[in-house]
Amino acid sequence: LVPLEGRMTYDVKFSFDNLNERLIGGGLYSEDNLQRTEGTYFLSIPPRTPDKYLLAFDPFEDQFVAAFLGKDFSSKNKGISETDVQEIVHRQDGGILLIAERNRALERRTGMARTSYDRLTGRYIVDYYYDDLFVASIHPNGKTHWRNILHKRQYSQDDDAAYSSYFLLKTPYNLRLLFNDEIKYENTVSEYVIQGN
Repeated sequence: LVPLEGRMTYDVKFSFDNLNERLIGGGLYSEDNLQRTEGTYFLSIPPRTPDKYLLAFDPFEDQFVAAFLGKDFSSKNKGISETDVQEIVHRQDGGILLIAERNRALERRTGMARTSYDRLTGRYIVDYYYDDLFVASIHPNGKTHWRNILHKRQYSQDDDAAYSSYFLLKTPYNLRLLFNDEIKYENTVSEYVIQGN
């Protein structure tokens, strides 16, 4: 059991780092409102001595939140909503790259009409939005090395977001994040490349 020092987990992913022999957790935390995340956290647990874990929190700067949310930014509501940790990538030094994505599904009803039995009829439509990513590079001591926003906008309807989000291709020299520019029959694929140096 690892106490979070009065904070709450907004979202987290765990993975075992075989090279450094540690259980690693990379996540988003919230101070008091689970509707919004207020920063990232890093957890490193040695399996043989789990009481000697490392837990470090790093709050988002207002400038980063404003850049990530764009026009949705409000100085009254601190933090970022509708964002999930998609994966963590282990670094050779024991740190991680945490990849998070902003996404949401909105359900609506169309063609509403009353029948003679006074029931509402209509069809439900689900809109899927998979938007910007951010990548945080976190040192093995828990300090954030850098944080970067990768912009993209994806919208689809009634497809369970099958062609939304991104695909991560890991090579020995870099990471390639591939994604569809638009979700339609004829499309272009774009990529972001993160290099190890």
